[in-house]
Amino acid sequence: DGWSANVLIQELNTLYTAFIDGQSDPLPPLAIQYPDYAAWQRQWLSAERIQVQSDYWRAMLSDAPVLLDLPTDRPRPPEQSFAGDTVPVNLDVELTAALKRLSEQQGVTLFMTLLSAWVVVLSRLSGQDDVVIGTPSAGRSRQEVEPLIGFFVNTLALRMDLSGELTVAE
Repeated sequence: DGWSANVLIQELNTLYTAFIDGQSDPLPPLAIQYPDYAAWQRQWLSAERIQVQSDYWRAMLSDAPVLLDLPTDRPRPPEQSFAGDTVPVNLDVELTAALKRLSEQQGVTLFMTLLSAWVVVLSRLSGQDDVVIGTPSAGRSRQEVEPLIGFFVNTLALRMDLSGELTVAE
C-alpha cells in the first residue's frame, strides 16, 4: 500500500545515508512483525465479533442502491469490464485554502469536505439521493503497526443520504 511504500523509501534513505557515512544499521528494531498483526486480526474477528460486524454492515447497506446510475455517452456493455481511468482535477491555491477553512469551521478534514462535494456531484448527475462510495482506510489503528511494511488497507463503504434540504454542515 502507499503507506508501506513511504516506510520503505524512508528506511532505504536512512540505511543508504548510514552506509555512505560508514555507520551501522540505524533503524530501531520493530516492536512487532506483520504476523503479529495477523494474529491480532484473527483474535479480534472472533465468531461473536464477526457476527456483530456482519449485522452492522447488513443493516447499514440494506436497501442500498446496487449501481450508481450515471449518464453515459455510449451504451453500457452487457458485461462490466471494470476497466477504469482517472480524471485529474487541479484546485487552485485560493480554492484549496477556502476549502481548508471550511473544513476547519465544520470540524472535519479536507478529505471529508471533498468527499461530500463529490457525493453531491454524483447525486446530481445520477438523480439518486442515496449514494454509497468505497474509500480506502489505512487500517493502522495501532501505533505499533505504523513502521511495518505490509498491506493493512481496508475499503470502507460510506453511505450518504442526500434527501431533503441539506446544509453545508450536514
